Amino acid sequence: MIIYLEVPNRLDRELKVLDYRIHKGYVTLGMYERTIVQTCTFLVLVLTLWATVEGKIYGSPRIAVVGIQI
Repeated sequence: MIIYLEVPNRLDRELKVLDYRIHKGYVTLGMYERTIVQTCTFLVLVLTLWATVEGKIYGSPRIAVVGIQI
């Protein structure tokens, strides 16, 4: 009977470790996903701002203020 009680405890610990590893993997994957999405969003923002400042986007402030196309 003692052996019967020890086996479930050991299996329970192993399952807890397995659950922790799976959870940690999903948390890490989510972190990388958010980081990549935020980086791409920031890159699009920077490229759009750069194109606007260079006057390559119609209706940019430089064209509206000067009134001519560069």
